Amino acid sequence: MAAGAFQLWTLNKDGKLIGYRPSAQQGPTERGGAAAAPAPPAAPAPPAAPAQPAPPAQPAPPAEQAPLAEPAAPAEQPPPAEQPPPAEQPAPQPQQAAPPQQAGAPQVVGPATQVGATSAGGDAAAHDSVYTLPAPDPSHPDAYDIYFGVKKDLTPAKDQIDLQDNVQRVLRTVQVLYAKTDKESDRNKRQFRIYYVRLYRLAQVGLEGSSVSPDIATAALATTTSDLIDDEAPNVKRTHLRTLGRNAATASAGCLILYVLMRLISCYASRLDQFLLDLGVSTPLLANFMLLLIGCLLGVWLSYGIRTTTFGLRDLTVTDADRLTPVIRLFFAGSLTVILGIIFTIPLVQVTIGKTPVTDIATYPMLAFVVGCFCGVSELALPAAVSKRATDFIQSIK
Repeated sequence: MAAGAFQLWTLNKDGKLIGYRPSAQQGPTERGGAAAAPAPPAAPAPPAAPAQPAPPAQPAPPAEQAPLAEPAAPAEQPPPAEQPPPAEQPAPQPQQAAPPQQAGAPQVVGPATQVGATSAGGDAAAHDSVYTLPAPDPSHPDAYDIYFGVKKDLTPAKDQIDLQDNVQRVLRTVQVLYAKTDKESDRNKRQFRIYYVRLYRLAQVGLEGSSVSPDIATAALATTTSDLIDDEAPNVKRTHLRTLGRNAATASAGCLILYVLMRLISCYASRLDQFLLDLGVSTPLLANFMLLLIGCLLGVWLSYGIRTTTFGLRDLTVTDADRLTPVIRLFFAGSLTVILGIIFTIPLVQVTIGKTPVTDIATYPMLAFVVGCFCGVSELALPAAVSKRATDFIQSIK
């Protein structure tokens, strides 16, 4: 098995290493390293105590008549002067080193990581300035992202690079689903921590250490991705259908009110109806167009439910390839449907449904509603259809 070319750390939401703190250790300055900070001057030593004077010597007693005279006792020597205690030298303060950048990664030693400048000869035991990182803990409540550092003098293999890219993609999806804001529910916090720990551990299996297994880690990542889709696909689809349906119902209510109003004007307000007709507005036709829009809004809502039967990882965060929000999607599809309705009414094209020409939407309300539903269900094809008609018109001018 090959050696892992990556070193992993846990990051918080601000992108900072978790647990970073300056170390109290500092080694001697080596050749080629940064100069150590000068130590502060030592405190002055206290003054020495004055020496005690020696007591006078006792005179020897007179010699007695004896065979031999006893020698006089030697004089007492004064005690030596007390030497002042040596001044305590304060420990030199270490310089803080910046956290690791994109290139290069420090080595992990035991439960903590000590990182510092090494000597020119490559001796990593001596450091000019060091900082300490505890062993990464993905279960830490602040752990949010993963830093993938590449070890010095190692080039990652292609399978390791692919694994790192896939892990980052899945982690991004987990962050969007469960940790979008700081005020997430307990369920989202619990789910985020579960998937974060799984991703971190499988990344360690395939990327970190003296012997890695990218194939095993890739298989574990596929299982994790499948579990994530199974857990969240129903919630994502249900939430989007609810949001899309709420906006479609609101817009349809306004269209329905206008439909009833146009019908009342055409039946009971002949003067107002004639005035609008003089302005070029046919109230029955405008009423049918309101039903055309209602059918389109209903078709857009049905369209999402019909085409999202199989979910992928990307579908959990992106509802459609065009990335339109529900309100903009309804407005966009409705505008294209109105343009097609005008084309059918003029008529610029001849289209039939069975034996009924689509141009009859001006006189048949239910036909207008059905045509609107068809346009809504085929919302993704509407831009191409309208664009084709516009292209044909421009080319005919040339």
